Amino acid sequence: MLSLGPIKDASRVELIKQEIDLLDQMSEVAEDARHKADGRIREMVRWMKENMCPNLGSTDAAWNDTRIIIFTEYDDTKRYLRDQLESVIAKSDRAAERILIYHGPTPPVKREEIKKAFNTAPGKQPVRILIATDAAREGLNLQAHCAHLFHFDIPWNPSRMEQRNGRIDRKLQPKLDVYCHYFVYKQRPEDRILQVLVKKTETIKQELGSLSQVIDSKLTKSLGKGLRHRDLAAIEFDIQSADLDVEQKQSILSELESGRDRQLKLREQIERLSTLLGESEKTIAFDVDNFRSAISCSLEMVGGEPLAEVSSDESGTQRFVFPAMDQRKGLCLYGPSAARLHEELVPITARWSDPATRKSAIAPYARDAETKTLFMLDESLLKAGSMVVSPESQQLLCQSAVRDIEELLPHLQQRGNEYAADANRKLSQRAEAESSTMRTILETQRKHIIESIKKHEKINPNQLKFDFADREDELHQLESNKRYWFKQLDMLQGELQSEPDRVRSLYAVQAQRIEPVGLVYLWPVTR
Repeated sequence: MLSLGPIKDASRVELIKQEIDLLDQMSEVAEDARHKADGRIREMVRWMKENMCPNLGSTDAAWNDTRIIIFTEYDDTKRYLRDQLESVIAKSDRAAERILIYHGPTPPVKREEIKKAFNTAPGKQPVRILIATDAAREGLNLQAHCAHLFHFDIPWNPSRMEQRNGRIDRKLQPKLDVYCHYFVYKQRPEDRILQVLVKKTETIKQELGSLSQVIDSKLTKSLGKGLRHRDLAAIEFDIQSADLDVEQKQSILSELESGRDRQLKLREQIERLSTLLGESEKTIAFDVDNFRSAISCSLEMVGGEPLAEVSSDESGTQRFVFPAMDQRKGLCLYGPSAARLHEELVPITARWSDPATRKSAIAPYARDAETKTLFMLDESLLKAGSMVVSPESQQLLCQSAVRDIEELLPHLQQRGNEYAADANRKLSQRAEAESSTMRTILETQRKHIIESIKKHEKINPNQLKFDFADREDELHQLESNKRYWFKQLDMLQGELQSEPDRVRSLYAVQAQRIEPVGLVYLWPVTR
């Protein structure tokens, strides 16, 4: 047994007594709060009642479509959160299906299931709460039906906090506003650092689009030793003053400005194309119903199923499934590896006569008569359901079909060759255009890399070392970038020689096939 002996110093006795009294007070506070939810849980439940489940706590309380993600850094806190929230929502509608957990031990298959469930429309999937550790802070897009994220605790690494927010704060987020919630205890002095950190993160994101690694390292260094009351003012100053140097910041701002210019030009181009599309539809009197009916009739003519409507998407747009079709359709042009480069129906129209009295083979109409006949065919197909051809007429036409095809086939072959020549010409034009585009893309990349190399060759490595002793990492990164750029230049030089020809070869016709796919008779019917 180790004995410290009697304590003779009265001041030490008094200090020990004060410590014991303080421990007793802490024990009383802890015991009093043992079975109570902490302030964060209470605030979260209040928020859920206001925004997710108004009658939460009542039997069969109904949930609306709002979803939330709750991030925590620790597994113990994750279990605590799950237990507390499961208890709160226990009586609500489908309570057992409302919460999902995503953490390190979650297997890949289960992770995909969670991701799919959380991105499925709330009307079809009951999950409303995702409790996640930092295992979910990267590689997950969860913005489809969620615009609220809670940080139950805050990582002192700013990049991690930004990565968490990035699960819902993404370009494809359908909501105009995204809310990332933080818990702050007003009576705790350390939490003022949290407020400064959050504000700094948002400022950098607005200015530069994301946190820079340089700023991240500076903040991590300031916060790495923890928080002490005597250091709060210094840490707050470090966070507020953390920034990139002028040259780096200007470079990033220039890139952002260039990106904004590209987005503006893209929006202008989309607007011009939308206007052009509308004018084109008016010019040709395009009608969606007629177009869909024509496709369905064509599919049925070649022995397939018509277009099948599936459920509309969230915007109300109708969607149709095109059936799998292996049949050849009229004119087919094949490229390398039997890839279909072009498919087209080749129409041949002719005046029919009874084979019993027919004196010569039927011959195709001239183009004007053919155009009129095809128009009549379109109109008839739209109304075909209300008309019936007599059995005698059907039998006569079926008996005549084989001879009719044989007599029209040479004309079909000739017409198909004409169509194929025109398709070949268009394919050649497209091959040249895409080959030229590929060359332009590669040359642009090469030019950009050369400019980057020239720009950074002006930097004096010795000056970097002299002025900033802590910039060895940047110098190392610069040398690594240079090696990568030169490697890319070699690769691009080879692609400039091979890729345009490869793209051009994709449109080279290797085989041509023309076959009859259907025979339609326009037969007069009286009512």
